[in-house]
Amino acid sequence: MTFQAQGSQDYLPMGDPPPSRTGASRRMYVWVGGVLAAMVVAAVVCAVYATVANGEGKQSPPAASASKKPSPAYTGPPYGAAVGLDDELRSGDCLEATWPKFQGLPQLKPAHCEDDWVDGQVVSLLPGKSLDQARAHAEATCQKKHVKLTESLPDTRIYALVPSKEGWQATQRTACIIFTKSDHGIAGPVGQFRGVGDELFFGNMGVGDCIRLEEDKEGEDKGAVVPYLQDCSEEHENEVVGFVSLKGPDYDKAADASYDQCVDAYDVELARSGLEMGSYTSEGAFDSGFTWGVCVVSDPDGEQLPAGHVEEFEDAMPSGNAQSSNGREV
Repeated sequence: MTFQAQGSQDYLPMGDPPPSRTGASRRMYVWVGGVLAAMVVAAVVCAVYATVANGEGKQSPPAASASKKPSPAYTGPPYGAAVGLDDELRSGDCLEATWPKFQGLPQLKPAHCEDDWVDGQVVSLLPGKSLDQARAHAEATCQKKHVKLTESLPDTRIYALVPSKEGWQATQRTACIIFTKSDHGIAGPVGQFRGVGDELFFGNMGVGDCIRLEEDKEGEDKGAVVPYLQDCSEEHENEVVGFVSLKGPDYDKAADASYDQCVDAYDVELARSGLEMGSYTSEGAFDSGFTWGVCVVSDPDGEQLPAGHVEEFEDAMPSGNAQSSNGREV
């Protein structure tokens, strides 16, 4: 991972992970990879049976008029065997996915949002009146509901996971899940599921995020610069203003060009604000298909930025309008 600041050709290392995830620490995965995780939800099935007391000397009612016991609720995989989840998803659950070329149904399994490198996260659940209605409209509804979130991230898609026919009887809710379009994965929680002080990654750092940078002084990525989420309602160190699509035949040339791309993309806003532009890139992320550079502004004198978003860049912020552009791709 490299960071290039205005007026400088020097790069600060941003720790990339090893090729294999097996046995590696979370920090080793900074800025690359793609795996997912979700939390398992316990399901409790209760059946209540009523008994009819018969008075002394009275005969029991004929079998034909006896109350029927309710059928037990469906307890199989709510989204079908092919998806692989044993329990209904909850909002905020993180997921690990096997989904070749994003064709057909994804194979999903739960993982921990904080400790695992994840491919996607459940961002909401949509109740539905019928399974047919969910199958016909859930995808578009999920996309419309979360357009502001997807606009703020450079490489994401929304997927509607509808229960199977049997699972619908028990859940009657569709899971709206955010994934990346590449094999990189979102890495960690997105949007409202993050907290101030959380470590950020390429996949879950979005336009409008306020961040501080700290050098990792120990561990396997010693010397790497790590971003952490700050509260934009307070003074902050840096602000993410956009993304640029990296150009070039290889990573080194693409990384070299990323700073100029960020400056060119936001030249008017940059001139008006008097701020300093910086760009983030990662070779590991680039190799996994995440071919974006992150554009970040800061005070040229090293002072904190004032509370709130930088006024000159507000037009670049996600609007929530599906027809709008936040200026990410240049």
